[in-house]
Amino acid sequence: MPSRTPQDAAPSHVCLPALFALLTAVLVCVLRDVLNDGDTYTHIAAGAWMIEHHAVLARDPFSWTFAGRPWDAHEWLSEVLLAVADRLAGLTGVVLLAAAATAIAIANLARHIARWSGWTETLLLTAAALACILPNILARPHILALPLLETWVAGLLLARHERRAPSWRLLPVMAVWANMHGGFAAGLAIALPLAVEATLERPRPDRSVRSWWIFLTGAAVAACLTPQGLNGLLFPLRLLRLHNLAAISEWQPMDFSTDIAFEIVLLALVALLGTGRVRVPPLRLLLLVGLLYLSIAHRRHGLLFGVAAPLILAGPVGRAFAASVPNGSRPRGRAACWSGLALAVALRLAHPIASADSLDAPVSAIAQLAPDIARTPVLNSYQFGGYLAFVGLRPFIDGRAELFGDAFLHDFLDLPGLDDDRLRQAVDRYGIGWAVLAVQDPLIARFDAMLGWRRQHADGTAIVFVRTSLIGGPRSRLSCASIRCGGAQG
Repeated sequence: MPSRTPQDAAPSHVCLPALFALLTAVLVCVLRDVLNDGDTYTHIAAGAWMIEHHAVLARDPFSWTFAGRPWDAHEWLSEVLLAVADRLAGLTGVVLLAAAATAIAIANLARHIARWSGWTETLLLTAAALACILPNILARPHILALPLLETWVAGLLLARHERRAPSWRLLPVMAVWANMHGGFAAGLAIALPLAVEATLERPRPDRSVRSWWIFLTGAAVAACLTPQGLNGLLFPLRLLRLHNLAAISEWQPMDFSTDIAFEIVLLALVALLGTGRVRVPPLRLLLLVGLLYLSIAHRRHGLLFGVAAPLILAGPVGRAFAASVPNGSRPRGRAACWSGLALAVALRLAHPIASADSLDAPVSAIAQLAPDIARTPVLNSYQFGGYLAFVGLRPFIDGRAELFGDAFLHDFLDLPGLDDDRLRQAVDRYGIGWAVLAVQDPLIARFDAMLGWRRQHADGTAIVFVRTSLIGGPRSRLSCASIRCGGAQG
């Protein structure tokens, strides 16, 4: 590789991995959006159940509509970690856990990119990665598995760079990943074209090529080392077959009117490849296009693209711009970043996150509910299901699309379009006693017009409707602290 020019040299007082770790951790710690997902609460509730029962969930203990139905907690390890963090420091601990996972992944990403690119290229590629990842940072299993995704992709590309098979030490990474998040399937998919690339570059299969395919087989076996076994390996494929996934926001296409950061990264990628200087091997270019397609088709995959694309481009970019491996930075640069990181964590702990109304958590609405009403079946907006399970109430529906299935999701999504008689019949058939609906839910107007129902609470987050036949019981308010574990014991 060409030698470094003086302009390529990294500032001696800056350690990019530590700097990005600090920046990422601070951003995650201060962004309340990290908790703006109802699935976070479902995962915490599932982890708490498994800790208490010393078993991995195999049946639904939360909803009242599907109670007792088979449901595998395929992300059980992440859910246990989230529950432990919640027990230790509440929602603050959950946010800090997400911050730690993201910071570790970004720091390792910068370190691995720097193996092939110069300081400037490493800075730009890592910043692009962070821009793609930030909108997807939620306190959920996919974030806890982020360091595993980065380690896996970097390990595969390093093996290709050194013209050898991947290290067997990646197999335990796959095994842990398969117990934390369904994204492990993407890891297997990324390994396949790299194995084909290694095969095609050799006129005759040699030991290195055979080792690649043996490694791939071992990775598939490692992905089966879960409580669900082969069913766990096939779960991502079954999930993708659900027709109503498109109704869930994270499975919807990228919206470039709001996802500005991703749009900028995409334009920069087009400009970079358009220069003709950056030459990506054909199969890796195909892999890059595939990752880009997934990101545009489903916004949740922007995180996958944000990690894998910079690693794929690092080598070609480094060769194109005649960069060499950056020199190590002085200890004081790293020490300053790590000190700042410790300060950010201390400040977050000193100002704990309290439960508050949000897009996915109707805290005030649930707190005012009378206990006798809370014990009756509820109809809830989709995004509220996780919080209901978190505080011990059984939701009508929550974010576990694989549990409820296409037919139930279809019927639920069709509720606002039913005529008055059919809607009343559906509510009566399920024995609904109360409803908690997000302020933008179209069902609100229908319940306002439905005989036998009355608004009991309204705020900027949710509106609660109660059957008039249930009103008049005990007026004591429902304490979230007193019910938090009650509904999760079933």
